Amino acid sequence: EKERRKMASQEDYERDLAKYTDKEREALYNNLKGQFETQLMQSTAHDARKKCFRLCVNNPQPSLSPAQTQCFNQCVTRYNEARIVVASSLRDLQRQMERLQQQQQQQPK
Repeated sequence: EKERRKMASQEDYERDLAKYTDKEREALYNNLKGQFETQLMQSTAHDARKKCFRLCVNNPQPSLSPAQTQCFNQCVTRYNEARIVVASSLRDLQRQMERLQQQQQQQPK
């Protein structure tokens, strides 16, 4: 039953998508991609603040001390810097894998 509903859902999706032109599908894809990226960035920022707050604020008070504020700001900055380094490394790795795939496809079989 679950598999049948999944198949029906996929068929509905494909039928609905077929109603759009290529340009409309591309615009829809770009819109969804932008929304996903925005949501991912917001989630990542929230995670950074949450982890850094736990790390820097041992005893919550109505306001942060200067040391807690400095710790929190530095933690969030480092978290973002690390995220950028990881994202860059993943992009480099993806490019390397794409080059290897292209080389393999060009080799005679």
